[in-house]
Amino acid sequence: MAGPKNPAYFFMVTNIFKILLLLSPIIYGFDKEPKVMDIVFFQVGSIILFLGSLWDKPKRELDIKLFVTSFLGLGILSLLWHGFTFIPMMVFLNMFLGIMVLTILIRYVEKPEDLFKYIVIAGILNLALFVSQRIIKFDPIFDNNVGDPTFPQEFGGFMGNSSSLAIYIALILPFLFNFSFYLALGVFAFFMFYCKEAMLFPVIIFLCFFKFNKFKSRAIILSLCLVIDFFFYKHFISSIQFRWVNIWKEAINEFFNRPFLGHGLGTFYFNYGSDSFNSYLPFIFGVGMLGIVWLFYVMKYFVRKFSFTYSLPDIALLSFLVISLKEYPVEMPKLWFTIIFIIACFIIKKGGCDEGKVSRWLVGSNSGI
Repeated sequence: MAGPKNPAYFFMVTNIFKILLLLSPIIYGFDKEPKVMDIVFFQVGSIILFLGSLWDKPKRELDIKLFVTSFLGLGILSLLWHGFTFIPMMVFLNMFLGIMVLTILIRYVEKPEDLFKYIVIAGILNLALFVSQRIIKFDPIFDNNVGDPTFPQEFGGFMGNSSSLAIYIALILPFLFNFSFYLALGVFAFFMFYCKEAMLFPVIIFLCFFKFNKFKSRAIILSLCLVIDFFFYKHFISSIQFRWVNIWKEAINEFFNRPFLGHGLGTFYFNYGSDSFNSYLPFIFGVGMLGIVWLFYVMKYFVRKFSFTYSLPDIALLSFLVISLKEYPVEMPKLWFTIIFIIACFIIKKGGCDEGKVSRWLVGSNSGI
């Protein structure tokens, strides 16, 4: 007996998530705080995706049960310890929705490459608005400080400021690179030399180093890196010093006052503001040393599965992990769907797929110059 057929074309996980990937980096609520709108969009989008999964068919078996159970179990233990207070509870609910979206993507998205172009389109729209704000001095969306050269940091496309936009572009740069090498290189040069945003630097190194496998090519890449380092090392060192003196040092000292189960999920931001400049620190600050153990377990899995060749899921995940050491992508709700998709692609490639085959774009290929 044949199984039930899928209903209308729209009501499927892949097609719903295409819309979420496209809209989440560009959504804007004129009558709401930007971050509140982004969180609401994530929550409602996650519910819609869940409803779509009820009408879809699983494409593979889920094989991250230990990952999911340990992550959510750690969150529940933290809630029990800190008395189910409001802020930790709200943060935990968003964590649960994120895990739910991840499991749905792994089970139901048959061809992740079908979603790739929507990341590129959203990125190009952000870049187009940023260029209009920064160079043309015209902003059809926002009206704050446009044309005022004393506030250049407020120009950031749909992200709100240039630092947040640079984090977003660094996160999706592997997808831009896969779409067009020259587009990615142009974006990198623009942010490095015109906007003085250096966080794209390690991402472009990963991309070029793994893409071009000849010794001569890699030697040229490393030489160029040394030249760029010469011009930007003072900026990099000063930014690290700023983060250490103003945030990291004090947060680490406070962490050791409650090292075992931490201070509670989401409490970092009430002590040190909205920007941690490290996406690992708020999590460890909230759940304590058990969070360090969990991160070690997850990183061990990623390192063991990582492929040291040109592979889009590997480089995208590696870029996200490295960016998170110095910046705060996890604290940006606009990026949650994109981050979850990057993790899902990696897991699908590395063993989440029981079909025994992986799409050609996921495998990647080496090429030299």
